[in-house]
Amino acid sequence: MPASTGGMIINELQFAPLGTGAIDANNDGSTNALDNAVELYNNGASSVDLTGWELWYTQNNAASATLIATLGSSTVASGGHYTIVETGPSFVDLTNVGDGQESDLSFSANTQSTYALYNPAANEYVLLTGDAALASTTTMISAIEAAHSSASQAGATESYGSFSASGPASVERVTDGSDTWQTDSATLGAANCFAAGTMIAAADGETPVEALQIGDLVRTFDGRTVPVKWIGRQMMQLRFWGRRAQPVRIRAGALGGGLPHSDLTVTADHGMIVDGLVINASALINGTSIDWVPLAELPERFTVYHVETQAHDVILANGAPSETYLDLPGRRTFDNYAEYLDLYGAERTIPEMDRPRISARRLLPDAIRARLGINGAGLSRTG
Repeated sequence: MPASTGGMIINELQFAPLGTGAIDANNDGSTNALDNAVELYNNGASSVDLTGWELWYTQNNAASATLIATLGSSTVASGGHYTIVETGPSFVDLTNVGDGQESDLSFSANTQSTYALYNPAANEYVLLTGDAALASTTTMISAIEAAHSSASQAGATESYGSFSASGPASVERVTDGSDTWQTDSATLGAANCFAAGTMIAAADGETPVEALQIGDLVRTFDGRTVPVKWIGRQMMQLRFWGRRAQPVRIRAGALGGGLPHSDLTVTADHGMIVDGLVINASALINGTSIDWVPLAELPERFTVYHVETQAHDVILANGAPSETYLDLPGRRTFDNYAEYLDLYGAERTIPEMDRPRISARRLLPDAIRARLGINGAGLSRTG
C-alpha cells in the first residue's frame, strides 16, 4: 500500500530534460527543460484540504533539502489530483494539467531525487526517492524535522526506481494509487469525461452528449429530471497527451443487467456507479469486457465532454449510472472555460455526492471483483 498522509500520496513525476510522451506542463507552447512536475493524488475516501501542506526536494545526495512549494487553499476530493509545476519565466498556466499550482522555487529531477510531502495537520510526511538517492533520505528527514518539531514519517520510504532521459518522460504509478511504479508517457491531470457519441438519458429520450445544450433536461438514476448547467469540452491530442488520453471502453452488458446497453467509452477517472459506489472506470478494468481503448484505435485529436448539473448527480450514459461533473480537475482544464465564466461570472464548488468513491482496484469489494471478472488483468495501459 502506498505511503500516504491524510490519504494523499505522490503519484507521478515528470522529469526534464524530457524523454518521450512529455506534457507541456507550464503551457508555454513546447515541452522543454522547464516542464518538471509533481502530481499528488488523494488515495483516501474523504476530501483533503491542502492549505499549508509542503513539498520538499533534494537531489544528488546533497547536504540540504529545499522547500519548493507551500500549497495554497485547495481541496482535493477522493480520487482527485493536484499538480505542482516548476516555476520559471516560461510558466503560463495550469491548463494542461488541471488543478494545482506553480512551485515557489525551481527544481529538476532525476534518479537521485528525493521528495517529501508534509501534512501540517498531522505533523507528518511521506518520502519518495529514486533508486540512486537513498542517502538523500537522511538529508530530507533532518531538514523536515528541523523545520517541524516532532514531525514523524508516515509509512515506509517508497522508491520510484530509475528512468532514462532517452526513454519515457514520466515515472508514475501503474494506476492511480498503485504500489507499483513504471516509466511511461506522462498522465498529469487526466480529464474525467464522456466520449463523443455517448447517449445521455434526457426528458424526451436519449441525446448524444455532444448535442446537449445548457438548459436541456437530463434524467437522473432516481427518476428526476435536472437541467444542464454547462457542457465542458476538452480536445485530447495524442501528440501532447499520449497514454494520458487513453480512455476506458465498457462493453455492452459488462456491468450486469444488460448495462450499458451499448459500448460506453469514458476517461479513466470518470466515476461509474456500481452497487451504490462511485468507481473510477480504470479500477473496473478486467482486461476483456472492460479495458483500455488501444491507442491505435484513437484519432490524433478527439473531444471529450462533461455534463454539469446543479449537484453531483447520477445520470444515465448508454443506460448505465454515471456521475455528472465534479469540480476536479477544475473547469479551467476545459477548452470552453471562458464560456463558463461568461455565463456564471465565477467558479462554484459542487459538493460530492454522498456515496463512497473507489479510485483504485485494490479497494474494490470482493463481490464486484467476482461479478465483473476482475482478477488483476489489464492493469497497464496497452497500445
